[in-house]
Amino acid sequence: MDYYSSIYNRFKTDYHIHMNDEHFEETNEIVFPTPKDVVKVLEVDTNSSTVHQVKITQLESTGQILEYSETYKRGDFFKIKFISCNPGPLRLKTMASNRSVVFLFILCTLYLL
Repeated sequence: MDYYSSIYNRFKTDYHIHMNDEHFEETNEIVFPTPKDVVKVLEVDTNSSTVHQVKITQLESTGQILEYSETYKRGDFFKIKFISCNPGPLRLKTMASNRSVVFLFILCTLYLL
C-alpha cells in the first residue's frame, strides 16, 4: 500500500482502527461574510457565503482524537441532504454533479427488541 494513500486505510493497516466505526462529530456552518484568506483561495467574492466544515473523529474506547479536519467549501458547490430509512446502518455517499458536491447521509434507525 502506498504510504500516502487514504488515512483511513493507514489507521486500519497500522493500528487496526476502523475509522468508519469510530465516533465522529461534524459541524457545517454557513459563514457570511467569508474570511478574506478563504476568499482568495476559493476565488469567491467577499459577499459570498461559504460553508465552514469541522469534523472530529475520536477513538470510542478512550476519546482520543484521531482526526481533525477543518475546511471551507464554496456555498454554490455544497449541498447536504438527510434521508431516513428503517432498518439499516449509517451510510454516507458523496456524489459530484456539474455545479455541486452532494453529501448524502442516509440515516437508518436500528430498532432494539
